[in-house]
Amino acid sequence: MLISRDDLHNKYYAALRLDPLSVAAIAAAVYFFDLRTLAALVCAACVHELGHILCLRLFGLKLSGFSAETQGLCIEYTGSAGSAAHAIAAAGGPAAGLALAYAASWAGAELLSGVSLLLTVFNLLPILPLDGGRIMHILLTALLGETRGGRAARACSIAGAYSLLAAGAYLVLSGRGAAVVSMALWLVFTPENSIGIEKRRKIM
Repeated sequence: MLISRDDLHNKYYAALRLDPLSVAAIAAAVYFFDLRTLAALVCAACVHELGHILCLRLFGLKLSGFSAETQGLCIEYTGSAGSAAHAIAAAGGPAAGLALAYAASWAGAELLSGVSLLLTVFNLLPILPLDGGRIMHILLTALLGETRGGRAARACSIAGAYSLLAAGAYLVLSGRGAAVVSMALWLVFTPENSIGIEKRRKIM
């Protein structure tokens, strides 16, 4: 789902996060989804991550392995690349998801096609830490500079996360399910969108 460069420029963080909120989301998926839907979701997520990995290899970055850290499941690599390469790498996952959705639709696998398309659209939202948010961050920092662009990207991300939360709350009140509000809550409570986190960092 997401690929983000850390300060050492030698790791990309993949979609699977091991924090309590993500564990709860996985448990909810296992509980609410049937086996076919769960299998389609796992397949779509794997293809999505494969798209990121292929883009990393395209730019000559050598994968050195995978590891589980407090930030989540990491794709470790050696080498470095510019902002354009990181934007393309972030877009690689959704591109692979769209390709899978089209191929599955052509093959008559409507469930896999729908799940992959839904996962792709969600990841393209301009909200951090999603792929769309990463691409937005790269573009804004390129246009406005690292500091102003970073602040603008975070402001847009927070606004998007809370707008999605409001839309999800409306759907819940309308009796249309809690899927959107659940994903919105995950986005709202990520470090990138937690209001006041910058102040806490300064204090520390």
